[in-house]
Amino acid sequence: LHRLLSPSSDRVSNEKLRPSDFGPPPHATFVAMTHAHAATPLGDYSGLNRDGVFVFKGINYALADRFQSSELETSTWSDLRDATVYGPQCLQVPGIMEQLLGESTQPMAEECLTLNVFTADTSARKPVLVWIHGGAFTNGAGSVPWYDGSNLVRSGDIVVVTINYRLGALGFRGRDNAGLSDQVNALQWVHNNIAWVFMLSLVAIFFMWVKHNIPNKLDWDWLKQGGGIIGNAHPSAKKFNAGQKIIFWMTILLGASVSMSGLSLLFPFELPMFAKTFNVINSLTGLGLNTELLPHEEMQLAHLWHAIVATTMIIAIIAHIYIGSVGMEGAFDAMGSGQVDLEWARQHHDLWVEEEMSKDSPNPSGQPVGQAGK
Repeated sequence: LHRLLSPSSDRVSNEKLRPSDFGPPPHATFVAMTHAHAATPLGDYSGLNRDGVFVFKGINYALADRFQSSELETSTWSDLRDATVYGPQCLQVPGIMEQLLGESTQPMAEECLTLNVFTADTSARKPVLVWIHGGAFTNGAGSVPWYDGSNLVRSGDIVVVTINYRLGALGFRGRDNAGLSDQVNALQWVHNNIAWVFMLSLVAIFFMWVKHNIPNKLDWDWLKQGGGIIGNAHPSAKKFNAGQKIIFWMTILLGASVSMSGLSLLFPFELPMFAKTFNVINSLTGLGLNTELLPHEEMQLAHLWHAIVATTMIIAIIAHIYIGSVGMEGAFDAMGSGQVDLEWARQHHDLWVEEEMSKDSPNPSGQPVGQAGK
């Protein structure tokens, strides 16, 4: 450790890192690269467009003193920050992977808390995969060639984030797990700067689908028959039945609630949520809830509410995914193609089928009809 921390060590470099320092992965195919741009709540980054994959490297996500837990990077800036070069690896000695695949030529430094983002679109809403590298807490980095996220982005249509965290004695000295605090802060950075897409998606979903999800008298009949469980026939329904409308409105309302509590966590002084909410509840019910809340009390309540609502949404959506995939014959294929079998549609969404068939170019019998109701 003394050798690694020594200013004269050839493993520690304070010089500006260059793309050539990192070298290509074995058998790499060179492609043309252009610059890419991404905006975050903290500021804007300039990255690379590498064969259709936008890559933003070396983004600082946390700050830390030696052996101390890290703190999330929250400073803002107005200029364009360069994110075209990987940050240094955390101080380490070569591990088994390096011995098998070749020791990395990337510089090392004690200040190494950076992450890298791979995406095919900086504005689209996509699932996010955060890769925390292995190495027995003693070696490894999120920037080594075999952890490059480009192929996952292309094949999985996701956003990939790889991270560095402190290793060895610097990160896991005795009972001090400073390296784990680095991992937590990396996840928090992803939540704060990428999860904003969830709020934008919520607004887009509302305006795209609200006209199909306005409750009507058919929904009550659908609920009385349990969606077809009670009785010998499926109840009539348009493009969205009552069950699907419940999922829609649950997503919108609970999503808005979890977004508000998330904003309250990000800005506890500017957006205190619970004191005002308790004041309204007191005026309506006379419960006498405490409305004099300190900022840390606001954050505690926001954390609790955020976790409860998010967990509820996760359980409900997983249940709906099950029903809409292996729980119902043909549902998975319908989601993939955007079409449903005509006879199935007549049974479950008969009024919608009538609308589709009455259009100028009705589908011939036995062919798929329209976009899927699921």
